[in-house]
Amino acid sequence: SAAKEMRERLRAALPAADRIEVATFHAIALKICRAFLDQLPGEAATTSFRVLGSAQALEILRDALSEQDARSGASAAGASIGAEYEAELKARARRMHNVMRRMKMESAAERRGYSQEATSVLARFQEICAERNVLDFSDLIDRATRLLREVPRVRKVLRSKHRYVLVDEFQDTSTQQYALLRALTGDRGSVTVFGDDDQSIFGFQGADVGNFKRFLRDYGGDASIRGGSSVTVVNLEDNY
Repeated sequence: SAAKEMRERLRAALPAADRIEVATFHAIALKICRAFLDQLPGEAATTSFRVLGSAQALEILRDALSEQDARSGASAAGASIGAEYEAELKARARRMHNVMRRMKMESAAERRGYSQEATSVLARFQEICAERNVLDFSDLIDRATRLLREVPRVRKVLRSKHRYVLVDEFQDTSTQQYALLRALTGDRGSVTVFGDDDQSIFGFQGADVGNFKRFLRDYGGDASIRGGSSVTVVNLEDNY
């Protein structure tokens, strides 16, 4: 992985490389949740939660859709079709998985534009995940961000540990990941981001090049708030 390769390069270049934490956003979020999730008010999952893979997520969505059909009477008609109904359920689950991934990256206000089916299936999906003590990858980012925002002790511990933060390939970060970065560093953190807004290729996974503008706005605002510091932009014009 890219994180593993970066660790190896750091070890070859720096004697104190083992003191530097190198990880993806999801790995950082997983570590935070494993350590502190039981301190998040109202959280159903425990620190022994399992991480949900795509195959398991599709199974849960298939169950949620089947329950919805049973309530509406659609499954009664579908039962006579048998295998065709099951194949249709799986296809709907795949489509809903893509929709759900987008919904989880959006605010409650933005979710109002989705269908009632999508909203109710997402709600049932989250209920089943809570019952089974599982979190998916977007849940990890969400819970880690909330821990930093809502639990002062967690925020104090993690911000003191991560005083200097560098984000590579910043053009491929999502708004959800940017929210985690902001929660982790606050207004006074020393943050460096590296990226090229012309090379974002993961828009289909939620990457948002608008994070560059957000970074300049949030970290380069009132210098008095940030102890006199501001954002320095360095343009690398040559390919090294």
